[in-house]
Amino acid sequence: MSFSNKNVLITGITGFVGSHLARELVGRDANVFGLARRRADGSRPRNLVDKGICDQVGLIEGDITDIVSVGACLRQSKPDIVFHLAALFDHHAF
Repeated sequence: MSFSNKNVLITGITGFVGSHLARELVGRDANVFGLARRRADGSRPRNLVDKGICDQVGLIEGDITDIVSVGACLRQSKPDIVFHLAALFDHHAF
């Protein structure tokens, strides 16, 4: 499958798997977007920085549990392909 010039949305782009997938897709000339939670400290996502692609992906701030955020993300990215890798971690469960 060719990803060249395809708009690809990755939920969970800042995680381990999402960031590796993003790097691969950037290398295949895809237009990569990612839904990411807002960072309280304003820093850039470490996994994307470490892979050297932070400036090559379109990060869209939002909350995967909020339908308005998801809708806005879909309108902005206009994805041809979606990889849903987002997960919620409940630290109270452990």
